[in-house]
Amino acid sequence: MNGKFPGEIRDAPRNSMDLLDLPQSEMSQSDNSLLLYAQDVKGSCVFQKDDSYQLAFIFLQQGHFFLEQKGNQREVPSQSVFFVDPSEDFCLNFVEDSNFYLLLISSSVWSSHMVYRPSQLLGVRISLQNNLGKTSLDTLRAVRRMLKKAHPLELESMCIGFLYILMPLIAQFRRQAKGLDGTLTKHEILRQKVESYLKENLNNKELTATEVASFFSISSRQLNNIYSPSGTTVMARLKELRLSEAARKLREHRYQKRSVREISELCGFGSFENFCRSFKSHFGVSATEWKAKRLPNVLNAVPEISTLES
Repeated sequence: MNGKFPGEIRDAPRNSMDLLDLPQSEMSQSDNSLLLYAQDVKGSCVFQKDDSYQLAFIFLQQGHFFLEQKGNQREVPSQSVFFVDPSEDFCLNFVEDSNFYLLLISSSVWSSHMVYRPSQLLGVRISLQNNLGKTSLDTLRAVRRMLKKAHPLELESMCIGFLYILMPLIAQFRRQAKGLDGTLTKHEILRQKVESYLKENLNNKELTATEVASFFSISSRQLNNIYSPSGTTVMARLKELRLSEAARKLREHRYQKRSVREISELCGFGSFENFCRSFKSHFGVSATEWKAKRLPNVLNAVPEISTLES
């Protein structure tokens, strides 16, 4: 991210999802809630699961990202809130520099103060481009200004108060929505299938865009349409997935006796020189440095780099 080697966020306790050291970030945590604000975030970041929280709210103030969880990807445009299950790992892939809030709420707070079951909201995206949404963002901005000074108990009270402000927004959405099943469009389903196919064939050095299109019985143009809105191609995406997989393997204990060259080959790179250049470009450090800096609790230190467009 931003060419920096990730480390743990300042003063973060070990059970706080091991958050990345995001640039220009502020965080406060109580026993029942956590509020993070991150500004000018690029690339991607991964959040590890944390069973101590019931629901995660991601408020995208500015920017654009895709959220990936349990193999599914959903687009989250600017000025919207997305509800996520924090008991499962999730990854945010940013299309552009973004500012966002992450609010985590425990089971005890949620069950005591909220009327909707968390399962009714998971995977739901609500636009903030209305008066209720603007009020929610304005409240978050006010809370953010007090983050560094707030006592944990004060933070908990502020978060509970904010939830009550958010409730009318949720109610309005439920009145307007036909359902909360998070149904994917045909385009999103196809994109997910292509992504799964690419991940399953990372080590195939001979894989081409033509072969991918042929496998799904679509034209090369249709395949390109999946990736062209975000300014990339299927082969560029394949390269990014290979780099992410290589970064993971470089960090895993079972691959510690493998050389960097061997790992690059396992991940489908035909040219070791190309792998080294690409790795340094994406992660800001060489593959050798990455392998040497095996730190614990850094979210596996691997972002799903790049982004996808619907």
